[in-house]
Amino acid sequence: MFVPCLAAAQNATFEQQKDSLLKVINNTEGEAKMTAYSALHSLLFYRATDRESYDEYAALSEEYQKEAEQQNNPKQQGQIMVADIILAVRCGEYDDARKRAPETLTFLQSIGNMESIYVVYKQLILSRCRAGEYEQALSELKQMYELTKTIKDAEGPFYFNYY
Repeated sequence: MFVPCLAAAQNATFEQQKDSLLKVINNTEGEAKMTAYSALHSLLFYRATDRESYDEYAALSEEYQKEAEQQNNPKQQGQIMVADIILAVRCGEYDDARKRAPETLTFLQSIGNMESIYVVYKQLILSRCRAGEYEQALSELKQMYELTKTIKDAEGPFYFNYY
């Protein structure tokens, strides 16, 4: 049963949380700022369901990415980039996911984050399949396989077979 006042209360709670986190972001530095960005990023990530909420998330994500870079936190940068691709696929923004993937894969490889590389490839393969681009999906899978051979990552063949 849908209760309109509950929906309004949930929305008010979201707006209050969002406003509170934005205040922290605007009034702090260092780890506290990164923690607030992370919380707001997650809040918007799980709320994004349409183009408007996706665009709101993407704008915040860009700011968060710049802050992570400014604070010299490559691990966080990589996590943000991966989350961006996951959300793009979840929201049906397949072109955006594919556009972001090459830079993300290069960055993740540069910091040695193989596990996240496999997540990005999975999202690429999903985006291709959901768009009916099966030959391209197979091409992405082959690229992942070639990467796993060149870096001799023990988990690579597992992920390749899984995908």
